[in-house]
Amino acid sequence: MKFIGGYAGTGEVEPDDRDPQLYPTVLTGDLKDNDAENSNLPSLPNDPTRSDDSTYVIVSQNNDSSTLLDGFVITAGARSGLNCAGSSLVVVDCVFQHNATAFDGGAVHQETSGVATFTRCTFTENYAKQHGGAIYTQAGITLTDCAFVANEAGMAGAAVYNAGGNTVMTGCTFTRNAATADGAVEHIGGWLTARNCTFTDNSGKDGGAVRLLSGHTEFADCLFENNSASMRGGALFYDGGSSESIHNCIFRGNSAENGGALFGFGRSTIRNCVFENNSAKSGGAASADCHAPNFVHCVFFANRADDGVCVAQNTCSSRSVAWVTITSCILWDSGGVSVAQTSKATATSRVTYSLIQGGSPGEGNIDADPLFAIPGRWDPNGTRDITSDDVWISGDYHLRSQAGRWDPLTKGWVADDVTSPCIDGGDPASSIGLEPFPNGGVINTGIYGGTAESSKSYFGKPVCQTIIPGDINGDCRVDMADLEIMMSHWLEDANPSQNPPHRR
Repeated sequence: MKFIGGYAGTGEVEPDDRDPQLYPTVLTGDLKDNDAENSNLPSLPNDPTRSDDSTYVIVSQNNDSSTLLDGFVITAGARSGLNCAGSSLVVVDCVFQHNATAFDGGAVHQETSGVATFTRCTFTENYAKQHGGAIYTQAGITLTDCAFVANEAGMAGAAVYNAGGNTVMTGCTFTRNAATADGAVEHIGGWLTARNCTFTDNSGKDGGAVRLLSGHTEFADCLFENNSASMRGGALFYDGGSSESIHNCIFRGNSAENGGALFGFGRSTIRNCVFENNSAKSGGAASADCHAPNFVHCVFFANRADDGVCVAQNTCSSRSVAWVTITSCILWDSGGVSVAQTSKATATSRVTYSLIQGGSPGEGNIDADPLFAIPGRWDPNGTRDITSDDVWISGDYHLRSQAGRWDPLTKGWVADDVTSPCIDGGDPASSIGLEPFPNGGVINTGIYGGTAESSKSYFGKPVCQTIIPGDINGDCRVDMADLEIMMSHWLEDANPSQNPPHRR
């Protein structure tokens, strides 16, 4: 079955013309057309003018993915705009607006089976008194290029509440969603995958943008900006029952009481991420209890905390040791002592092959200006004497190099007059990955280490025009330095499963 809206209809020159934005087809639960204008979302479930609205605008029961809902505006559902009972229907180019419920799932309520798919849909000003201002699902859901704007929840998950199953979000935006308890998205159980998503100006108590309580999650190439939490994790909060993989993400301008960008109890790996201009009373960028996060190839810049700590490590009273691990990272201009622990029991940090302003014990650590291409900064916005209207200008955290630095504006390589001490400063046991030649044979510190945009190694002379066989580090000669690099990786196998050991 296919239900398609957005046609011009009778009275138009071309009635078969279709444009859902120009010719909206409205499906409404306002059966008597008497709903009063009401911008106070929490009051909608008890609004007397809505008491005669339809319980659901659409009910999809036991439909498979051949069922299509395309090009409609769905509004004024008294319990949900769309109720999915065991359905895997496909929803495209629909707008869900001003649906409200005293229960769960203001716009969409997805029950225990079926995985509905939403593409290019917009969810605006929907409300749930309990969970899932826009979407509540117990079975998982697939969201692609969807926008969630100004939805609210009386408890948790102003935009999406996933109570089980696998949820995939790709290219979605979450803006100004607010929950009394916890953030725009809440996840409990199953898998949550978010790719190329943007979370901006969302708010809650724990996890202004996202709260993770259990299950497995992955965030890739996402932006978390200007989210806030009244307690912990301005952008992201995760509990001990969950495991997180976060990579190639930007955390900018988030704020909380504890853990400006993120706060966690569980195990997590945060790789190739930027934390800039986040703020908190403790842990300007991040804070963790019990199981500590593992930061690899991250940049922390201009984060602020009242206690002067960029990454704060706390421990549970029942645990003797909790490690925060920082490897091949840069912590600069983030307020005094950058890594510290406030301990209920015993807390310890492992910081290696990193640039730490003010210095830090640990193998391979240095304290020197990282020489970023363009550090982030505050712009006075034309009023130098007034700081309240200043605007943060995001930085470019590529490392300056006389041998060559990738310029994202020109999409090419440029040469600087200085070279960052972070080049070839990473963990020598790590693979250099996609670093371009000359790469020194050692991975760079910072967000671009091991990537194709990693700054090139400089040896005090022009880059050699001819690559000599055996010149591993790229200094235009084959010598003991190359042999040392080779021997440090002797007998390593990048694909052991594909190259089983020879049996005699």
